[in-house]
Amino acid sequence: MKQQIIKLLNKNPHSTKEVQAWFLNNLLKTVDDDMPEEFKEFVKAQQIDDDKLATMIKESPRGLLDVFDEHEIYINVVYQDEVGFVWHLGHPYSEGGASVPYNTRKKAEHKAIFKAIEILDNKLKPKKDEKTKEKS
Repeated sequence: MKQQIIKLLNKNPHSTKEVQAWFLNNLLKTVDDDMPEEFKEFVKAQQIDDDKLATMIKESPRGLLDVFDEHEIYINVVYQDEVGFVWHLGHPYSEGGASVPYNTRKKAEHKAIFKAIEILDNKLKPKKDEKTKEKS
């Protein structure tokens, strides 16, 4: 699973940067004024490489729901009796309704997050018009 996540992150660099920034911002929120200045600087200097980020996503996929909510990509995971956990994305990304069922919530969340990372990357990519303006 971790290798699949790393491959996904490499394939979607805009999403990767956004997720890294989100995790780092949350880490910085835990630093308070009473902590030593050296520690604050240490925390600010931290980087999250793809391996660490993949571990964080693998172990706690729910943390990313806030990232996607900020970009209006809404993930719903529900349990259906005798079927299992299914996920679907809110409009306008709700192509085809609910997913195939999964036997655990975490598996459903991982699949939904994979799709949401791809959507987020497309939203964050500079549009062709913006690329043209940058070159001129």
